[in-house]
Amino acid sequence: MRLIRTSPPFELGEFFENQILNLEYAILSHRWEEEELSFQEMIAPTEQIRQKKGYQKVKHFCERARADGFEYVWVDTCCINKESSAELSESINPMFRWYLNATKCYAYMLDVSMIETDCLDQLLTSVWFTRGWTLQELVAPQEMVFLANDWSEIGSRRELASRIEQITNIDTALLLGKTKLYNYCISKRMSWAATRETTRTEDRAYCLMGIFNVNMPLLYGEGENAFIRLQEEIMKDSNDETLFAWERNGISEEKPCGLLAPSPDCFAESGDIVPYPLSENGLPFGSTNRGIRMQSPLVPPVSSTTTLILQCVGSSKLVGVGIMTSPSSPDYVRITSNLLRDIPYSVLLGAVLDTAYIPKSLFLASTNNSALQAQASDSEANSSSQIADHLLNRRIQPRGHCKNLVLCFDDTTSPYTADGNASNVAKLHRMLDRSEGNQVAFYQTWGRGTTLESVTKDAYRFIMEYYQREDEISLVGFSRGCHAAQTLDEFMDHFGILFSSHEKMIDEAWSTFLTFKSQEGRAKQYAHLKLQYFRESFCRPRRRISFVGLFDAVDPDAQNNRHSTSYMVFSSQFVCHALAIDERQASLRPTLAKKYTKYTSYSQYFEQVWFPGAHEDLGGIMQRNCDEIIPLSHLSLVWMVNNAKRAGLRFDRKQETSRKTSTVEEDLDLISGDYRKAKSETDDASLSILHKHFITALNNACEEGFLHNELEFGRGWAPVHVCKQRVRDLFYSRTLSQSAALKRNLRKIPLDANVHSSVLRRMRADSTYRPMNLCIENPDCLTILNMGDRVMECFVRATAK
Repeated sequence: MRLIRTSPPFELGEFFENQILNLEYAILSHRWEEEELSFQEMIAPTEQIRQKKGYQKVKHFCERARADGFEYVWVDTCCINKESSAELSESINPMFRWYLNATKCYAYMLDVSMIETDCLDQLLTSVWFTRGWTLQELVAPQEMVFLANDWSEIGSRRELASRIEQITNIDTALLLGKTKLYNYCISKRMSWAATRETTRTEDRAYCLMGIFNVNMPLLYGEGENAFIRLQEEIMKDSNDETLFAWERNGISEEKPCGLLAPSPDCFAESGDIVPYPLSENGLPFGSTNRGIRMQSPLVPPVSSTTTLILQCVGSSKLVGVGIMTSPSSPDYVRITSNLLRDIPYSVLLGAVLDTAYIPKSLFLASTNNSALQAQASDSEANSSSQIADHLLNRRIQPRGHCKNLVLCFDDTTSPYTADGNASNVAKLHRMLDRSEGNQVAFYQTWGRGTTLESVTKDAYRFIMEYYQREDEISLVGFSRGCHAAQTLDEFMDHFGILFSSHEKMIDEAWSTFLTFKSQEGRAKQYAHLKLQYFRESFCRPRRRISFVGLFDAVDPDAQNNRHSTSYMVFSSQFVCHALAIDERQASLRPTLAKKYTKYTSYSQYFEQVWFPGAHEDLGGIMQRNCDEIIPLSHLSLVWMVNNAKRAGLRFDRKQETSRKTSTVEEDLDLISGDYRKAKSETDDASLSILHKHFITALNNACEEGFLHNELEFGRGWAPVHVCKQRVRDLFYSRTLSQSAALKRNLRKIPLDANVHSSVLRRMRADSTYRPMNLCIENPDCLTILNMGDRVMECFVRATAK
């Protein structure tokens, strides 16, 4: 580093870095004008050179600094040999540090005169504040004073901090030295440079190297690519995604661009954006030969647009950009000029961390432009309301390429009733989101001639074909289909998953499984050894089942198990069981689920709730009554869908509304379970209306939903069918205990069981409705769970001892 002696003849001296640390020196910040003094002129000044404006500027600066007690000063015009590109690069890279280490910085304002009475107003409009290089010269020094054109002092940075903030938008705290530069995010620092200019295009990037503490070689002639290189260097040591929060006119599907901004201008409106990490588990973004690798929430396509939710917020809302993939490439490009700034926090319940590759710059993106234009015929602006409409309730976690295999087991000869209504399992299966290939669904009915073995084997073949490492598996069942789900879970627990090339071994594996379950002694030991051999030689291990959803499970072997309650246990992360409180048939005794307690390290979300209705009402297998607005099955279906979303299942928003899983409302917060939030936001008229529609639908289902009963006339079944069922049930019930047969109390509800609050609401609305197996001596003594949540609210009569 070269310094100028402040005493005449103003000679240059060269100092090493370790010498500078113990040396006090002043430094000049100024706008370059005509006749600036060069390094060559400084080392050999002639009389003609001494008359130049540039030499006079250096002379006056030395005199001012010497008067303040400084022996050395530094001036950028003449202390660097700009004829040497190597020296120029070596000087510009540490220049921020030179200003930082200077004892005092003098900012010379040629266009501000102390003679004028409005010198402070002149300061506000000084060209000095519009230049790129003066940004680092403003924020780096520890002490700074502003000088007028006659070298008299206007004021210090500390004294003028509030006025400087008006001009530059740089926080007063930074100007006063109360906070450090690195405390400000990338977009904030970029916004300070957005309106500043430099003579050369490349200098718009080079002047910011110190602001972001990066070093890179200077390549004059590269144009805007210098700013791209700057951002690449910033990315190497930062996980701040505000780097991608910029705006620029002219970007569209026809003219896409990369993820990096072409110039600092693009950050002019990004000063209010701050980082907001969404997950601690995701990979950091980084530069690769495919472009920038991002692992951030992606919203499923709206029209032909996908939205990348950046891990930052602005004005209390999440921020995103519109991106689109090419038909010929899995990579994305940015296609929206403006940021999507009004994305609500509720999307965090529905987003997952996807890996996407996006080109760095417009030049790279243009290679796919012809392919992208093929998708541009339906280019429609992506709004945040559309985004929220397609977000789904899932925990944020890295997904990679894994998917969820959802297997649905229904217990009906046909999934559709005569009026076109579908069973609850069929509705749930149809609503599953398959848009990104991240969910693959299987559906099977339990018709005539169907056996537990055939259903289980078909489902297992499906898993063999589609399962890949790290995939998740979810199971949904109704009635006997619940036992198919349990058997499949147990079968996979013992065997794992056979490779698809070993399909012929399924029969042998099934036979071994049955032997292991039914035999004792040596036969069981032999079967156990055979299980181990199968698992180790031909099978893949599977992950723990993620979700099990059961609608009124009944025992398919009830004929052989009439004198005791049967139970089923799943080791899955989520187990949700909806039971019918009003079913009275002896042949439809329920199988209760029990929480998995084998390993204390397993944490399991377990919900078993009793709902109003009979067995067929929980399954939704009956056609609607003529005056029925919303069927009784709606209650258990909405409850199950919301629990499934908690577990990570993703649903097609349009299918949800069209199939009346919730109501015809369009706001995702309602279907996702955030009902109290929607209710509390009374200033939002649309949310208030949607909440009313949602509650109305639940009330209609609860209070007016038709209650079916195969043992009573006029309850949804033909008289001949009722007569047959009565006779059948009479003979069947004789094998039960006398008290149960007389009282018809065939579904014993434990005192500590969760009963859905819709049971109480129906009892209040209909004085004739009283579940025969629910004794409530004092309604005021009930324990209410999830109070205020119309979907999840339950009550418990007492705690079991």
